[in-house]
Amino acid sequence: MTKKNSVNAQQLKQAWKITPEHKKLQARLEHLRQFRRQHEQFRSVIERLLSKQQKQQQQQIVDPSTSTIQIVDQSDSNAVQEIHEAFESLKHIDILECSPEGTQIWNDTIKIYEERIEKVERRITTRLREQLAKARNANEMFQIFSRFHDLLIRQHIRNAIREYQTQLIQRVKIDIDQLHEKFKAKYSASKAMKMSRITVDIPVTTGSIIWARQIEKQLVRYLKRVEDVLGTGWEQHVDGQRLKFEGDSFKQRLNTSPIFEDWLEKVQKNS
Repeated sequence: MTKKNSVNAQQLKQAWKITPEHKKLQARLEHLRQFRRQHEQFRSVIERLLSKQQKQQQQQIVDPSTSTIQIVDQSDSNAVQEIHEAFESLKHIDILECSPEGTQIWNDTIKIYEERIEKVERRITTRLREQLAKARNANEMFQIFSRFHDLLIRQHIRNAIREYQTQLIQRVKIDIDQLHEKFKAKYSASKAMKMSRITVDIPVTTGSIIWARQIEKQLVRYLKRVEDVLGTGWEQHVDGQRLKFEGDSFKQRLNTSPIFEDWLEKVQKNS
């Protein structure tokens, strides 16, 4: 390599090390975009839960036997306002100022925002854990998660209830395994076939299709429980990925088209 080429290469390396000013602004805008999205998600979730629970309370007045689970109660009716006020603090700074001083102000403001939001999260998390601890069985826990899985967008809340998530995902795994065993035993050995013959004398082909569809419905219900327990994006979770793969494979085996086509072929041959 000539001396001239060596100098050019060195200059090029130096140029690569330079961070253009617009890169800092670009990073700030991306941070702001993510921050705003998370803020709006949390605000809208709290609003939905408050609205839903107000309707449940009104229904309970009409029908006292109706039960309600309070995760966001009336004392949190100002939670939306707290979240709004926390965000308002960002409007008093120059969010596009990327100088060292501007960056420090930005970081300090974000920290204050997070501290205020954490107060709301802690109240909700405490009640959520209390409700899960009171649950008498796994089914009641699943009901709680199905009502409040939207809260799982918050990392703090997910961390606080991880032990319950692990417990319930294990329950789903067991249920799906039992469903597998039921399917492996085949319709001909099932109680459903015996009962259909005793009561309404359903043809074997029809009965096997109904039986497979019932198993598929159960499988869909179990996978919905996984979504409730792990929250949005459950397919990306380690356990979620495995269960989704197993669920999709199982659904393919439950396809009743070959059963119908085999029956149709036999009928055509005999006609």
